[in-house]
Amino acid sequence: MQWNIEVIRTNKYCYINAISNETGERIGKVCIDLDSEDKTRYENIYNGKFAKIILVSTTVNACGKGIATALLNKTIDVLSDYNLYLNVVPLKRNNNDKDKLELINFYSKFGFVKYKGDICITTMIRISNK
Repeated sequence: MQWNIEVIRTNKYCYINAISNETGERIGKVCIDLDSEDKTRYENIYNGKFAKIILVSTTVNACGKGIATALLNKTIDVLSDYNLYLNVVPLKRNNNDKDKLELINFYSKFGFVKYKGDICITTMIRISNK
């Protein structure tokens, strides 16, 4: 499966989409809030700007093809001047979707680590190298 990645950025949000070269349809997406209301929890502990990854998703027939990996790498590249964080919430649309532990392992590959201060939901943070 071949795809290309497009980036759409506004003042408040950034959308990174994987578009199928064959059909022209979106087969994956990352949605990022560049000014989330809960970022102040982390700004008081870490230095720099924070952006919240709201959603990382691929279509069911595109799972396991490296699309989410490519989208996250692009997100990290495009938002290299931001610290990134996300809540680990499995979608569980079907048996191909990752469970919570698999998602934690997946995000860890990109430098995300579990934030110890949350007790209700698992949050992971990636501190920018800049």
